[in-house]
Amino acid sequence: MGGFEFLDSWNTWISSHIELLTIIGAPLVTLIVTTLVSRSSERRATKDRQEARDLQRAMKIAEFRREWIEALRTEFIEVLAHLEDKPRDDVKQTDGFKRSVNRIALLVNHSDADALDIVTELRIVVAALRDGEAVNTGELIAKMRAFLKKEWEKLKDEIKLTSAI
Repeated sequence: MGGFEFLDSWNTWISSHIELLTIIGAPLVTLIVTTLVSRSSERRATKDRQEARDLQRAMKIAEFRREWIEALRTEFIEVLAHLEDKPRDDVKQTDGFKRSVNRIALLVNHSDADALDIVTELRIVVAALRDGEAVNTGELIAKMRAFLKKEWEKLKDEIKLTSAI
């Protein structure tokens, strides 16, 4: 019965010092609860800030990709316009044509097989123009369209993933 004697003495001590326990205990409990809630809120806020930064980063990358696709599309249009609107001798001498071909070559990732196909096809067109041969733009147009579609699909997938965050 030694355990009950301890409880009785503990109960007697608490009863005689209730004011002291109230003065010290209530603020102590409040401090502990406030600290725990504050830490939890801070962790949640930190996580939310990180998610917001990740979302902003993903959106910025998607925006850069969209701008890159539009720059490529513009250069593709320029190349095709030069090929279709001018006589063959004028096209090979046009700085705008050369600039567009070079920009496309610099804008694409040469480790991407589809991009490399376009650059190769452009070089074939340039060589044909230089040699005075007829140029068939059908293959080039098909490759450009397929490449732009593939990149646009990648961009849409990135945006979907970003929306899920």
